[in-house]
Amino acid sequence: MYGSIKSKSRVGVGPRLFLLLIALGLAFPAPVSAQPVDAKMAKAEQAKAAAFFEEGQTLFAKGRYAEAIKSYRAAHATAPHPSALFNIARCFENLADPVQALKYYEQTLTISTDPANISDIRGRIQRLRNRPTKVFVSTVPPGAAVTVDGRPEPEPGVTPQVLHLKPGEHLLLLRKEGFHLAAQRMEVKLGKEQPVQVKLSALPETCPPEKVCPKQ
Repeated sequence: MYGSIKSKSRVGVGPRLFLLLIALGLAFPAPVSAQPVDAKMAKAEQAKAAAFFEEGQTLFAKGRYAEAIKSYRAAHATAPHPSALFNIARCFENLADPVQALKYYEQTLTISTDPANISDIRGRIQRLRNRPTKVFVSTVPPGAAVTVDGRPEPEPGVTPQVLHLKPGEHLLLLRKEGFHLAAQRMEVKLGKEQPVQVKLSALPETCPPEKVCPKQ
């Protein structure tokens, strides 16, 4: 149970609840050992994990996301719990790193058991997977109109220009007066800004009616 990781919450469970969840055995189970677990040592580890988690909460609230990630990772390494992973994902999302955010949301999903939390995390994963990526399109010469995936209208403006495309395969059609239509297939990757340059091929010159053109 870690219901407070829902979208209503900024940074997941509080440190006291985090410690309580560990004490109740709701974190990852410890490896089976032939020796009895020292109660005092276990309690010390739980307190250490809660302290790391509280430190992460404070850093997150201050917008120091890179530092908060280190604290959440330390908490998870000391006493593994999905709330630490969830908050790491939130930090990466705020740092505009959707690839790492997606990685940690997916890890959180694998160890979450609450249906409401699972639904929330899946929604975040789907949103990240559909997040548009910047694609810088240029042509030689410049000034071409770009149509994406057979849409009825070209994108506003002409090359060079920036498009925002969802991850996946796309087809770009580039049109410029006096040049052949050019087609460019490309695969847009999540969170990776990509440049695309297309060299346009000029149409053959036409001869005016009043002029006698040389034989080709």
